[in-house]
Amino acid sequence: MLDELFRQAAAWREENPKEALRLYRQALELAQADACFTGVAHALRGAADCHVLLSQYEQGLALALQAKAAFEALGDRAGMGHCLVHVGAVRMYQADYAAAHACFGEALEIALDAQNTWLEALARNNLAWVFSTLGNFGFALEHYLKALELFRAVADPAFEAMVLCNLAAAHLELEDYDQALEFARRSLELRQQLRLRLGQADVHNLRGYIYYRQKRLGESIAELERAIALYDELGDRDYQCASWNTLGQAHLALGATRRALECFGRALELATLSESPSSLTDAWRCMAEAHLQAGDPLQALADLERALQLGDDNLSLRREVLETQSRVLEALGRFEEALQAHKALRRVELRLKDEQLQHQTLALSMRYKLEQERQRSAELAQVNAALEALNQEKTRLLEELRRQAELLERQSLEDPLTELANRRHLEGYLHQEFARVRRTGRPLTVAVADIDNFKSINDQLTHPVGDEVLRVVARLLQDGCRAGDTVGRYGGEEFVLVFPDTPLEEARHVCERLRQAVEGYPWHSIHPDLRVTLSFGLCDDTSGPSHEPMISHADALMLEAKREGKNRVKTPPGGSR
Repeated sequence: MLDELFRQAAAWREENPKEALRLYRQALELAQADACFTGVAHALRGAADCHVLLSQYEQGLALALQAKAAFEALGDRAGMGHCLVHVGAVRMYQADYAAAHACFGEALEIALDAQNTWLEALARNNLAWVFSTLGNFGFALEHYLKALELFRAVADPAFEAMVLCNLAAAHLELEDYDQALEFARRSLELRQQLRLRLGQADVHNLRGYIYYRQKRLGESIAELERAIALYDELGDRDYQCASWNTLGQAHLALGATRRALECFGRALELATLSESPSSLTDAWRCMAEAHLQAGDPLQALADLERALQLGDDNLSLRREVLETQSRVLEALGRFEEALQAHKALRRVELRLKDEQLQHQTLALSMRYKLEQERQRSAELAQVNAALEALNQEKTRLLEELRRQAELLERQSLEDPLTELANRRHLEGYLHQEFARVRRTGRPLTVAVADIDNFKSINDQLTHPVGDEVLRVVARLLQDGCRAGDTVGRYGGEEFVLVFPDTPLEEARHVCERLRQAVEGYPWHSIHPDLRVTLSFGLCDDTSGPSHEPMISHADALMLEAKREGKNRVKTPPGGSR
């Protein structure tokens, strides 16, 4: 039930924030009743967002701070980041740009730390909003473009369309109208695909204003009328009021004074209903321009007086009203009043310049901090890269040391010429096997094999031939033994074979097979005069104190085999012990 309420609220968020707010409140009650703290946090955040969309900033701020505390209690930093974005938005509408920048900056830090791409995109979009408001459009565009890239990466076309619209507005302020129209076109296409009617109305309104600035008045009127129709369907007064004002200005530029007055009149009605001082001030100012063009300066003065009585804090708008008032009074010959209006205008202009300087200073300070952070990040990235390189080098060296250790271990246990176990390895292995035999009583047979006439092979056929004989004999013994047997070079031309769990007779059969394999090998492929045979001696007597007597007995039997004519397998007299 709770998930469904959140889904429905999110669907209504853009086109009907009031309905979305109702659903979030319902979700909050349900989550509180079920003690679902995660649901409470999300419902508070959603409700805060809706209040901000409805221009109910104090309520939005209070709920956003509650939601942030709830997410903090849950340890949900991403949720805290989202709440900071809502708090920052309220600070923007309150013209507290430093506080807004701090909120959006903290949200960005959380997003980067949590690797939350969507939150990073939103935080960058809102940081761009701050810089755009402060007149630093270059830095604003940088953040907008990064936000656009990130929203595309997470496949969120609705927010992609939002950023495209923001980019269009920024390019409008830079008087880059062609680029502004291109971004607006792309935003409109996405919002039409997604059927976001309020978003479509915003783009039509923006395009209408861009065309108005370009003096393309017919296109401006068409776009503004589309925007007004959509706003009217959706019941949005604030933006519809702005559209009526721009539409009136377009008609006024065409000389259609009566139609312009109708548009400004409609803007006044909507501004009165929305209770927006800025909207009312702008509507009265536009009405005054229309009355001036209609040849009624007295009515224009009355309109301007009403605008000034509203006491709007928008200095740019107040300057325009005073400028028009001073001009009208001077034209009417009311010079003293014109002078007073001009003095008031100068005071507003000074305040406006001071405000602009403050904004520029604030923007530079923010940019400086961001550049410092960027530099620190770059330095940190360099340090991390250096550490990573050191770690990789350390890993490489450790791997090299491991390989060298393995090689040394293998070399310490392996005969380099034949690649068989060496004497040290054999001694260690026999020690373990002998101990096992003494514990278990299992049979163990050891054989000593020696190459017959090996000294003659070395002396008559050269040592390289002798080395090759050793290698081939080693391979034949290794390949001919069973899986559990062990073969090693004991020294010179002598080899030892260990047959665990093997009675003497069975071991004798294996050795006989090996003897035949060596005798039958095509030795002439190495040298035409080469003939190689082996003599074997076997021992299975495990009654001694260690394995060494077994080696000695097998060696003695091997020598006896040589005395009897070589190329044979000799076992103890009487067979097994």
